[in-house]
Amino acid sequence: MFFRTLLCILCLPVLFLTASTSDQNTQHSKGPVPSWVKTYDFPLEPVSLKPSQMHCQLLLTDRQVYWDKGQTVYHHFVAKVLTQKGVESGSQLKINFNPSYIHVVVHTIRIFREGQWFDRLENARHNVIQGEKEQEENIGNGELTLVYFLDDIREGDIIEYSHSEVGYPPLFASHYTDMVYLQKNYSVEKIIYRLLGSPDFSFFIKPFNTSIEPKITDISPSLREWVWEAIDTPARPYEVNEPAWYNPFARIQISQYETWEAVVHKVYLAYTLPPDFIRSAPLEMQALVEKWKASTTDLSERALLALRFVQNEVRYLEFEGWKPNPLSLTFQRRLGDCKDKAFLLHALLHLMDIPSTPLLVHTSNGKRLSEALPSPFLFDHLIVQLEIQGTTYLVDPTYRLQGGALQTNFFPNYEYGLLLREGSEPLMSFPEMSIENPIEIDMSFILESEDSALLKIKRVYHAFEADQVRRSFQHHGVEKISEHFLSNMQEVYGAATLDFPLEVLDDRENNVLTFTEIYHLPTHEAVDTKELDVLSLIMRDYLDSRVDPEKDSPYAISYPLWVKEHIHIENPFLKWESFEENYTQEHESLFYNLSTRIEEHRADFDIELKHLRDHIPQSDYWIIVDDIDDNAPPRMEIAFLPAPAD
Repeated sequence: MFFRTLLCILCLPVLFLTASTSDQNTQHSKGPVPSWVKTYDFPLEPVSLKPSQMHCQLLLTDRQVYWDKGQTVYHHFVAKVLTQKGVESGSQLKINFNPSYIHVVVHTIRIFREGQWFDRLENARHNVIQGEKEQEENIGNGELTLVYFLDDIREGDIIEYSHSEVGYPPLFASHYTDMVYLQKNYSVEKIIYRLLGSPDFSFFIKPFNTSIEPKITDISPSLREWVWEAIDTPARPYEVNEPAWYNPFARIQISQYETWEAVVHKVYLAYTLPPDFIRSAPLEMQALVEKWKASTTDLSERALLALRFVQNEVRYLEFEGWKPNPLSLTFQRRLGDCKDKAFLLHALLHLMDIPSTPLLVHTSNGKRLSEALPSPFLFDHLIVQLEIQGTTYLVDPTYRLQGGALQTNFFPNYEYGLLLREGSEPLMSFPEMSIENPIEIDMSFILESEDSALLKIKRVYHAFEADQVRRSFQHHGVEKISEHFLSNMQEVYGAATLDFPLEVLDDRENNVLTFTEIYHLPTHEAVDTKELDVLSLIMRDYLDSRVDPEKDSPYAISYPLWVKEHIHIENPFLKWESFEENYTQEHESLFYNLSTRIEEHRADFDIELKHLRDHIPQSDYWIIVDDIDDNAPPRMEIAFLPAPAD
């Protein structure tokens, strides 16, 4: 991943910085607070607790940046421990850093208890371990974690610590850029952000959801200060199912990049092939390309062969940083992350005279890119744009097990991207995703006796839905997925049994995946009869009735989504009155339709659901789903006539 992140656990922050692939010795030390740092006070006796302050009360978060002096970032945190869980959190201080370009200087660790300050820095045990993120997510980046272990932390203690990080990713050391949050998902008594730099520097500043203005002071003819201060900031808790791009927090963005072209200029050379690459490419790579060229003269088929090779034959392993590994190494190891895979695909296409360009995107926050100031740290993923006979295609080399042709190959709607070529235009917008075929669900309930029914379910997936299901089947296996489906059925129908193993048909060429399930379902006792509940899979899997209408944030829904479900019931034990009805719900975010036809011993329900965008107001969604639930057949009771007496 490319971006810098700042994560918080309970009340004391854990810092994660991007890393490169360089492997050097750990660089950390102890030292005094830099002379340029300004001291900000904090309350030792906070007035009141806020609802979000369950385990710790954060009294101060103070970040100060000296951009003109070794690119140094000073961090200062103060928190009061409220509970035993807060004690556990506050007993370990962790700083993640990359020793290839960051030098960590720890300044202060001290405890305030019963009116006195106690120094803990000198005697605290500490250790350097492999980066936590690297351990948890199998990332190869050389990142390290400096951990300080604090003894004798008690409820009511105030913990203060500070450290500086000297250095910056070398590729971007000439331009400063940052996103500064003036609001958290928990209450903070005081948030300080201070930036020092030359008055000659052009810092572009953009606020989001805040009216807080910086206090600007010229400390000397060569040094200017910008200070943002937020006092007693209210918490903004995360709400369930918020869209990934939704960001209501008060924040400011700072960037020295005036244009997106300036960002490209910093990066594109890392993805530029050498002039003699066609002659100098590894012989095995050239042989593979010649094999593809011999198999077909169609350029789109050649491009697809290269794409499928990179997607499926090169295993994904994340290496943080901006520069890809050498092409020969990625090809030889069959291993790489999005940078390596995109650059390798770019090289393979070049060997077949197919123009292509690596392209920066953000996998979840692309919708907001057009609102932001230019910055390289707004991207987290790399894909490829290629061109064949005047037609442009966008492909993601990290997507495994895709099916279909290049013309129908699924590409996620990342909204915006940045082409990595010299003189690149501003952000390019991507076309809306479209669905040519719906997910098809066919459910047939055949009542066999008063005690049981046969249920056959056939599901058909197309395009990107088929890609996702295919990956799931490979990852979990047919047997595990079959057990999962049976467990779901047993939750609804009690002692349901699977008639035979799941049947899976995968038409990879047309990218259509079909699987069939057959169950025997028991009926259940009711007053003077027996019944069977019929459950719509659309209602169970694609609509959520647990939405809280009081929440303020939009509710994220799967997009694009188009599902059609047909429910057929045959009941020879009871004759129904003929009946037909149509029910429709239309909203700018979704469309729902139910057609009901009942005639004697047969009942048929046709249900269609379309999501028209990726979110909907929570209050609207709750009203719509509640109304659908009242009118749809999520659980239709089927009565049986009592068995005749002998």
